[in-house]
Amino acid sequence: IDAIEIDEIAAAKASERLGKQVGASPLPELTGVRDGSYDMVAVLDVIEHVEDDVAALRAIARVLKPGGKILITVPAHQWMW
Repeated sequence: IDAIEIDEIAAAKASERLGKQVGASPLPELTGVRDGSYDMVAVLDVIEHVEDDVAALRAIARVLKPGGKILITVPAHQWMW
């Protein structure tokens, strides 16, 4: 399991909980993330914050293995954004 979090405080907490370093590569660049390296990518309440959401989805597709899956969640209500 790998994780990416661009907020420094949240990344530090996640690194502590995960027991390994959490990456900090924002979408849509995903710098340092190898193409075709993941069976699944979970993007939880993230896409609505990315200016170029189409480029972000393309980047995620690029890092998935053939047949890989993406799990996307967005806030259920506008007030949650």
